[in-house]
Amino acid sequence: MTKVHKLIAGSLLVGSLAGGLGPGAGRAAADPPPPPPMPPPPPLVWAPPTPESEPPEAPPAAELPPPPSG
Repeated sequence: MTKVHKLIAGSLLVGSLAGGLGPGAGRAAADPPPPPPMPPPPPLVWAPPTPESEPPEAPPAAELPPPPSG
């Protein structure tokens, strides 16, 4: 193979590789990856209301002194 043939073959190889990658290949590699998708929300679970065994008791009322008359 002569020097001319080697030169032509080399330039064709480089040209085909560059053409296969495309003009935006270098730019796309520099972009940051997109953020990961959000996780799915937890499933909603319905439970029937539980009946209370005893009604809640009111806290005992604190005895306050009578207000000063004035």
